[in-house]
Amino acid sequence: MLNEKTRYRNLLIDLAWLLIVLAICYACFNLFSWMIINRDGNYRADITAYINYALDGDNRKHRLVLVLFRFLYGITGTDLMIRVYLAAEIGLIIFTNYFYIKDYSGADAENSFNRLLMRAFSLALIFSGPIYVLKIHRHFYKDTFPVFAWHSPTQQMMTLFSLAGMLFFCRVIANYEKEIKISDCLIAAVCFMLSAYSKPSFIIDLVPAIIVLFLIELFRSGTDGMWQRFKKLFIMGMFVVPSGIYLIVLNYIIYARSDRKGDSDIIVNASRFNGIVPLIIAVACSITLPLIVLLFNMKKIRTDRRFLLSWLTALMGLLQWGLLSETGSRASHGNFTWGSTIGGYILYATSLAVVMENINDENFLSGRKQMKGLYYLLLAGSLGLSVASQVYYFCTMYRGAGFWR
Repeated sequence: MLNEKTRYRNLLIDLAWLLIVLAICYACFNLFSWMIINRDGNYRADITAYINYALDGDNRKHRLVLVLFRFLYGITGTDLMIRVYLAAEIGLIIFTNYFYIKDYSGADAENSFNRLLMRAFSLALIFSGPIYVLKIHRHFYKDTFPVFAWHSPTQQMMTLFSLAGMLFFCRVIANYEKEIKISDCLIAAVCFMLSAYSKPSFIIDLVPAIIVLFLIELFRSGTDGMWQRFKKLFIMGMFVVPSGIYLIVLNYIIYARSDRKGDSDIIVNASRFNGIVPLIIAVACSITLPLIVLLFNMKKIRTDRRFLLSWLTALMGLLQWGLLSETGSRASHGNFTWGSTIGGYILYATSLAVVMENINDENFLSGRKQMKGLYYLLLAGSLGLSVASQVYYFCTMYRGAGFWR
């Protein structure tokens, strides 16, 4: 039973968090409204194009956002409900951030300190990403690996469903040897399907990451035999198959259909890896906090399948960015760059969840106070710089500097 003082403190934490979420949603409502009309020519974004696609009558249905935008526009005959939805979606992402960190870490949310940190982390996560170094980064967006795109409605929708799917899929892979909870598998499958229907980038990351993870699991030593592990891994893998089928259908619609054949194609192009030193610097600045968490939790990469899957997903996102390109009319769209964006977001979410685990583990770093102090100091510095950089970037967009700056 919680005492009255703890209950009151938790209530204050929740109310403060909710007010901040509402303030962010209000700011986003304004920003998205200005982006839709490209106010003064300074708010160029993808939102306007997707609204036009949804309303142009060509019956495009291979993106969830087009179907949804057409429905929302039809409610009032204006873009008002689209703006309301886009702002509310940011709030839903923050809520999902909280539940992902809470579920992954298993931290006691009734403990006021845990509750405060998880609420704070859920807010910080939406503003996580590259630390900007003025002498290195001439541009906020194109010189870094962003983990969230404020100008892209498909990326935002994908982020929501991808993180929700990872929440339930991580539950399954954490305990699959003892039990595979079909309800969690089904929810994960639905979320992954909706993620692919929103934008395929995350599933392109996730499928090879799962294959690598499952191969590691299959050939590792354990109390149960390889055949037993194979059957359980096969069952889990089947719940990702619908998303894979959708990718095949989408590939046909975009690249192979007779009326579009030859217009665009997918090619392997490794030219982005030519400048290796700038690439290493860009990656290090973009995932500084996850790298610190990994450095102090090296054993966890071998013992925690969820942690390994998050890193594999981020790695596949980087490979998707660096190796795949499109030709023809879609060459300038940069569709394969989104894999690194969502991979980075999942990695940040998992890293913050691991931090919560560390805080509640008395034996973390063998209880050595100096090492813990160094770790938390580095974390605070990297998270603070990351959030400060991304809040500043958000403010520049809000003032009309443009997302591409």
